[in-house]
Amino acid sequence: MYCPKCKTEYRAGLTTCTNCGLKLVPMPKESSKELVYADWQYLITAANETEANVMSSILEGEGILVNAKPEGAGGYLQVYMGQTRFGVKIYVPKDCLDKAKEVIATYNYAAPQEHDNKEEEEEDAPSKSRYILAWIIAIPFLLGVLGAFIFTIINYFMQMQNW
Repeated sequence: MYCPKCKTEYRAGLTTCTNCGLKLVPMPKESSKELVYADWQYLITAANETEANVMSSILEGEGILVNAKPEGAGGYLQVYMGQTRFGVKIYVPKDCLDKAKEVIATYNYAAPQEHDNKEEEEEDAPSKSRYILAWIIAIPFLLGVLGAFIFTIINYFMQMQNW
């Protein structure tokens, strides 16, 4: 038995709620209403678990069930390292796919659109400069390692001749 107003549970035999004075009613039977969707459809890939959680929350707020699965070995990495670098695929029921696409599109989580070449060149410029900077740093280091190696070999052969 329980009170329909304050949801307090009571043992059998009592008829009124001691908190609010209402008549107690029998406990509702637990419904085994389990929604099973055999046909999940791929919606989008999130970059990481945090982004997947945000997308899932948005979709669930719109009443759309979500199934998020880490890609590849991402599930194992998530357990081991606490995160995944492979992305998280988000699936929704087939009958909700169109609505889910609309919802995701409103939050700009859609696939990137093609840009004209000028914008792409501007985006690639920092990566090109990093590449050049990496080589500027690596070349003196590699020359130093090569010089030490050559010095060691020459020193070894000079010691062999002294024997």
